[in-house]
Amino acid sequence: MKALPLMIAALAATSLCAPALGADLPSRNVSFHPNELNTAEGREAVEQRLEMAARQVCRAHGVRSAALRLIEAQCREDALQGALDSLYGNRSMTQTTARHDSNITLASDSR
Repeated sequence: MKALPLMIAALAATSLCAPALGADLPSRNVSFHPNELNTAEGREAVEQRLEMAARQVCRAHGVRSAALRLIEAQCREDALQGALDSLYGNRSMTQTTARHDSNITLASDSR
């Protein structure tokens, strides 16, 4: 009976230590056209794609303990905030009529 909690702790520790061990971190590219940012509907659509990408890069596989769910939530929050900062931090991009698509890459640094 005591082995199961130890196994869960070991799995959680290895998932947390994977970046330190040189494992590749998951990432997703989200493409958008800068003109999408000119309307509320367009901004909402881009933000929804960013939220979905954040969920994808921060999803943990395997045993899902309460502690791991908290780590996932913080990862999603950090990834999404970084993406939104990139999206809206470049003021020239939000007020443009650019002809080319742009990309934002979300990566997990919390897993």
